[in-house]
Amino acid sequence: MNISGAGWNAGLTTLQARNGAAGVDGQASAAQETGGSTADPVADVMSRYNLQDISPLEVDQLVKDLQATGYAMNETLLILSTRGAEFISHMSESLGGTFNPNQRMNLISQTENQVRMARSRGDATEAMQNFLDFLKSHDRDRVSAGFTNTDLTRETIMREAFAANADRATD
Repeated sequence: MNISGAGWNAGLTTLQARNGAAGVDGQASAAQETGGSTADPVADVMSRYNLQDISPLEVDQLVKDLQATGYAMNETLLILSTRGAEFISHMSESLGGTFNPNQRMNLISQTENQVRMARSRGDATEAMQNFLDFLKSHDRDRVSAGFTNTDLTRETIMREAFAANADRATD
């Protein structure tokens, strides 16, 4: 189920209100939360999930696990929450339709498609692109294949340059 438009925004506002305005701004540093430890508890949690084959129920658990590390309820975590069973089932009930909380999805390709669609409509993509970058930087398949944050930065720059060239071609 792909949620977009007014229904998605209303659901996100509800989620923000439930989590409190103070928890929505900013992200706690994992090193600060662990007393300056060099271990990355966020990376540890993310490594336990296959972002390319994950169910909405697992997304809910991932959000809880991230919050347990001290990861603040920021924009990235709010967007991730909208992929979880709790949020989608609420939206499904509100908007009608059926929903299977065990339905597996590729969270990365789903988000890539949403960014691509938003760009084609001329919508703002910064928040969704930041979310996609977060997912890719913690995707265990990419990490195990040797991708680094430098690779992700290079990929992002190339993607933005490609999109800019495509925009100029259509003008």
